[in-house]
Amino acid sequence: MLTCCLVLCLQAAPAQEKVDLPPQRILENVSTIKNLVGEKVEYDGYVNKAGIWVQVGTSTFSVVEEGASDKEIVLRASAKGGKFGYSLKALMESRLDPATCVPRTHTFTQSGSEQQDKRLLFENGRVLYVKKKHCRDPQCKNPAHMVKETTFWGPIPTGSKTVHCSHCQDRSHYVWLPRYTHEVDTAFLDMLTALFAARSAELKVGTSIVVPLVIDRDRWAITVTSQKEERIEVKAGKFTCVKVTLQPENVGDPERRTQEQFQGIFGLNGTINVWLDKETRLPVQISGSIPFAFMNLNCHVELRKIVTRSDAAKKARSVTAAVPQTAAGTADKAQ
Repeated sequence: MLTCCLVLCLQAAPAQEKVDLPPQRILENVSTIKNLVGEKVEYDGYVNKAGIWVQVGTSTFSVVEEGASDKEIVLRASAKGGKFGYSLKALMESRLDPATCVPRTHTFTQSGSEQQDKRLLFENGRVLYVKKKHCRDPQCKNPAHMVKETTFWGPIPTGSKTVHCSHCQDRSHYVWLPRYTHEVDTAFLDMLTALFAARSAELKVGTSIVVPLVIDRDRWAITVTSQKEERIEVKAGKFTCVKVTLQPENVGDPERRTQEQFQGIFGLNGTINVWLDKETRLPVQISGSIPFAFMNLNCHVELRKIVTRSDAAKKARSVTAAVPQTAAGTADKAQ
């Protein structure tokens, strides 16, 4: 349930002609992610059930540098919570090239009511989708994958033998298996990298940008259209925002374009509106709907706290704060 209320969500649009993606523009936006290193923000997620807004969890987004020599830029989004019999703990992580900020790997891990481990590996000209599945290799000799099986003579148990486990929920029996290879001739990003890269795009009212995504077996072109400016208030304070809408189009396997529904970060889906801070493009508020049982629930995600600003933002603020003091000092000397 909580997967449906923590960040971006959309519903797939009908299949159309393949859109033209602007790879160079996207790559330019990606390179600006390094300016967000040091940022950490927190959100609260709510759903509306029977006219009552119920908080279902929290999520945290951060941008850090890791590594001794080759300092990778790491984007992280974590979520936890639960309601209505559903529990969730999830971690999404993208590791980027320190020079270009182009993604190297994207990993999603979820536990709670549902468990899954997925990964995207970005290589030249292709993106490999792998997922943890139960090991079924007939040649596997890993002792951790072996179990005791009772032997019978007719209905009578006669002892036991060691065999390779064929199916269970023990995650130690799971291994990374290739599921699909995307052969691409243009720039595609994972959801988390795209979310941060889009923040540097120029979003004047009435204009649009196209963000190319790879999500599991599918490739999507998300058209982000700026609608209007609004002043809104959330737990983190008051913000002048640009309201944007998102329209997804499946541009991957033609046979899957009318079958697959778009799922955003942590499994959210449904029509979505996002309010971005006009100055920093930080997502301040997200609203939409989510499927639950046989109904759709309205969902609402809002910025709760800016824990730390990016190193670049701190530096810019310190310079701005110093300007009035310098001017005052100059005036004193003139007198």
